[in-house]
Amino acid sequence: MKSSKRFVRAFFVSAIVGLIVLPVALIAAEQEPIAKSVFAIKYADDSKPMPMYAAFWMGPRFFPNEPDPRPSMYYYLIKTEKENILVDVGAGPEMAAQKKLSNYFPPEVMLNRFGLKTSDIQTIIITHGHWDHIDALDQYKNAKIYIQRSCYRFMVEEGPELAFFRKTGYPNKKHSFAMLTAMWDNQVRLIGGDAELFPGIKVIEVDGHHPGQQIVVVETKDKPIVLASDAVYYYSNLEKGHPIGMYLGSLRDVIKGLETIRQLNGVVVPGHEPKVMERFKPIDKEVVQIFP
Repeated sequence: MKSSKRFVRAFFVSAIVGLIVLPVALIAAEQEPIAKSVFAIKYADDSKPMPMYAAFWMGPRFFPNEPDPRPSMYYYLIKTEKENILVDVGAGPEMAAQKKLSNYFPPEVMLNRFGLKTSDIQTIIITHGHWDHIDALDQYKNAKIYIQRSCYRFMVEEGPELAFFRKTGYPNKKHSFAMLTAMWDNQVRLIGGDAELFPGIKVIEVDGHHPGQQIVVVETKDKPIVLASDAVYYYSNLEKGHPIGMYLGSLRDVIKGLETIRQLNGVVVPGHEPKVMERFKPIDKEVVQIFP
């Protein structure tokens, strides 16, 4: 009889402990970073160097020893158990030809290296609205598109309002219409500032280079991966404190963005740095594995 009572007490104690521990375990599981791998995909190189004044604020006057860098063009693939997430989408073939990009590969060719098609991409995170990051957007019909509200508004409203932006193509008509069409097709999810989109995958709005410019931070068990996009063009922008010189926002926001990236103390991947292909594990000539 006593052993029976002890068994009942033990059972109820175990049940109570289980009720306490289980929710905590579930919360911990939900908060566990979900990224299994992160890749940088170099889809093209620019055919000519970037002007010094664009790469580094005030160019040779302030930074006389910097070379004119030749930019590489990237987008990024984050793979989880359930999601194939692209950060930016690069340029389509027509834009690549117009801009005379070299070593260009269209999206279907690059994704095929992972056994994927454009229809297999469930989520796209747009860092900002420049052509080399957004032009191929109309090739992804099945994806949810996350973009800062201020970036969206600049692309479809504030940019086209002024003749200067219409003339220079920042944004151009195709990209404005592609974003507006995606909104009408219920693909677009507008973000208002910093947000965690998935457990361990968050965006931070830094502005500066473009209204609504955002960086993507992927948490890992070690240092976070910081996909800096055009908040940082090259490693020397960050390492030498040389802010980029091309921005549609303010220089102050560009510099604050650099400070935000430094404070994250992560593995930084700049937006146009050729050395990205040297600093991470090569998968093939145009793909490196940033994590794991």
